[in-house]
Amino acid sequence: VCERGFILTDASASILIYYSAGYDGEYGIGDEVQVAGQVGSYNNGPQINGPDIVKLIKDGDSYDYPAPVKLDASAIDALAGASGLMTITYFEATGTPGGQYHNIAVNGTSVALAFYYVPDSFNVGSYDGNEITVRGYYITRQSGRINFIVTEIQAE
Repeated sequence: VCERGFILTDASASILIYYSAGYDGEYGIGDEVQVAGQVGSYNNGPQINGPDIVKLIKDGDSYDYPAPVKLDASAIDALAGASGLMTITYFEATGTPGGQYHNIAVNGTSVALAFYYVPDSFNVGSYDGNEITVRGYYITRQSGRINFIVTEIQAE
């Protein structure tokens, strides 16, 4: 979940359900929902932009995330250099956040991992300059950065 929507995952794939600035956080982690809308993409990431219907099927109180793919500098460079639509993937990476947007610098690459509309509850700025490990879903690829929705931050 982020301030602009949420990741919807089923047995086949994950997709960003994007609301722009209008997302009110109505659906939480672990909720089972049914979504209808036009599938498209933005910055090489699959999404449903402004879904036509989102229906809560069942309240959830937890979710077991998949084993994260570990992203090191070479994996980040490969992801940034790839072409075509990304496969939204749950990942883990270690680096140092800083700057205006608290982008994470991973040693060995100039491609930043960029928090995507992170909820205030993560207090991302408090980690600036300190090495952290993040877990989340990478969702889009832009020149010089990979945007992701964070699920967990651990101070090293």
